[in-house]
Amino acid sequence: MKDPVTIGDTPSHPKCSHRVLYPGEDGRRKAKFFTNETAAIAFAEKIRKELGINGTKFGTMEEDERGALAAWRAFVASASSAPPSLQDVVKEFAANWKTRTGSVTIKDAYDKFMIQQEADGGSVRHLASLKSRVGRLATDKGGELVATITAATFADWLNALRATRADKTGEKLGLVTRDNLKKSCRTFFAYCVERGWTSANPVPIQKKKRTRGHRIANRKPVEIMLPADVEKFL
Repeated sequence: MKDPVTIGDTPSHPKCSHRVLYPGEDGRRKAKFFTNETAAIAFAEKIRKELGINGTKFGTMEEDERGALAAWRAFVASASSAPPSLQDVVKEFAANWKTRTGSVTIKDAYDKFMIQQEADGGSVRHLASLKSRVGRLATDKGGELVATITAATFADWLNALRATRADKTGEKLGLVTRDNLKKSCRTFFAYCVERGWTSANPVPIQKKKRTRGHRIANRKPVEIMLPADVEKFL
């Protein structure tokens, strides 16, 4: 294996006589200058040990690591566009894996969320609405980890919901009901992000733009004037 740490002279440097080149954490070459060869050699040996050139923990590559590297190179060669660097991929995976392993179930998160809302002084009406809306998510997805809920899985769950009222059983949810559900669930997942149980909120932020269906749903009912009111008006 080629030594990534090299020692060389620096005749043009005004004060230093030797230079050590070595790879930095970001993969770019770094340089450190010394006034004598002894100090340069000592520093180079220290870097080699850190990099595993002298048989430390990164000195050898296991068979599965070699296979993973080969698979990555094959993927890069066949990719239609330039993929991110392997280092970025590993970092992203490590972050997601850490979040998943430290996550809790939707049911456990919901129980703690409701306790927090009550401790924060939520009104009886507010707590009841959260119990009705977020509680529905906890009932359907209670056994799943918070970190496994993505924007797609949340949308699929929401789209599959049907009304439970006796006079509307089986009907699709109205726009206002859907919006209220999303708003409450977004608050719940924001709490989960703060607790480190997931890395991102899967519920999209509500857009201010309203559709014709929203306008109709929010339209106030027509007021009816009593005969006495009509007589007074005329």
